[in-house]
Amino acid sequence: MIKEYAELLDFNNDTAFLFTDKNYLLISAHLKSKKEIYIRQAKEMFATLREIRTNHPLLKIILGMDANHFIDETLLFNDEHQQQFFMMPSAPDKPTSIKKRSFMQAQFVKGGV
Repeated sequence: MIKEYAELLDFNNDTAFLFTDKNYLLISAHLKSKKEIYIRQAKEMFATLREIRTNHPLLKIILGMDANHFIDETLLFNDEHQQQFFMMPSAPDKPTSIKKRSFMQAQFVKGGV
């Protein structure tokens, strides 16, 4: 499965992923910070994840990302309006930008840890 999806899963040429033998797909994605680019990349990313989910319905997908939170929450739903993907935090009052970090993203280097 890795070869089949390797190119599709390399979002922004800055993504690491792993298919496990326990039917999990683990992804660490980093999209661009510019809003207009980020929105396009997020749409492409969720379209790819939706395709993988359709082709492998038992696969559990766990996605960690640099979430600047420009994601249109409709991308989390399938065509039947069922939530297919879940995000945390899901509220815009929990930002993760460079100026205002939340509990979602540990910044060990910047924290001097």
